[in-house]
Amino acid sequence: MDQQKNTKKIVAIVPAYNEQDRIGDVLSILVGDGRFSEIIVVDDGSTDNTGAIATEYPVTFLQNKVNSGKGYSMNKGVQHTDADYIFFIDADVSGMTHDILSQIITPVIEGKTEMFIGMRNRKMYYLRYLLWFVPLLGGERALTRELWLQVPAFYKNRFRIEAGLNFYAHHYGKGFQFGVFEGLTQVIKEKKYGFWNGFVGRIKMSYEVLSAQYRLHVVDMPTFLKKKRKLALWGLQSIVGMLLGIAFLAAAYIGPTKFVTWVFHEELLEDPNAYLTHFLFRSAENITVGIIALIGFFLILVHTSTLIYTGRHLPHFISGLLYKRKVYKKD
Repeated sequence: MDQQKNTKKIVAIVPAYNEQDRIGDVLSILVGDGRFSEIIVVDDGSTDNTGAIATEYPVTFLQNKVNSGKGYSMNKGVQHTDADYIFFIDADVSGMTHDILSQIITPVIEGKTEMFIGMRNRKMYYLRYLLWFVPLLGGERALTRELWLQVPAFYKNRFRIEAGLNFYAHHYGKGFQFGVFEGLTQVIKEKKYGFWNGFVGRIKMSYEVLSAQYRLHVVDMPTFLKKKRKLALWGLQSIVGMLLGIAFLAAAYIGPTKFVTWVFHEELLEDPNAYLTHFLFRSAENITVGIIALIGFFLILVHTSTLIYTGRHLPHFISGLLYKRKVYKKD
């Protein structure tokens, strides 16, 4: 069995768009690792020197004529290879090491899981305790070719792909695992493209993810789970709204500026000129404490009401919630 596993190939696929300042570091790690039968770079129509830098390394270089999105580029890379295992890595990631590569790839190669996701160091530390609650959208993931082929073409488009992989690994595959790795970071869009262009890009990405999530949980959910999941998602949405309301009240109590400083403490340490944080600072200075408190009370009132309604269906709510929870098994 071990000999059979060792004969199977694993390929690294790097989708890249205008990453001339970062892709070299990523490729250096991959080339120096030695476990990949092939490293494929898919240039998604870059207008900078991404392609020229990539071709300086011993990689297979593919190029989209026009910018076609992350999912399309990932799929193009997969179609170019017949490898049994696939490792995806974003071209703008930093802090990747050979040890992290092993921790992500080994569980899949050994058959312990169908997909393993490497989560980056979160700017808001507490999010790692809520990972069961938010989509796992890490770009560094190892998976089986079989899982990739299960995912419909609709999700292999732009930023829908990671949500689609998570869903199909859990509901129609053998599940997945994840790990949070300190030091694994990414340059945020606002820093790469300027605040407004980056912010617009983030909104577009969020829309793609939300549209994928909606289709997954309304259209592609196994029939016997649809009612439970709808109630659970409604309940979770209410909890999010209540927590957001509490956050507004906390901001009103301790002061908006102090609250932003506390929430984004790690981001400020990493980048004192972080665009998003300074935008929030400016917003906090231009809104009164009374308005912030009013928004908080309104959010809590509305979402408490919907949570009470959902509570009437407590068995379905708990069942759906636990079903959501068990997909995220930390290794």
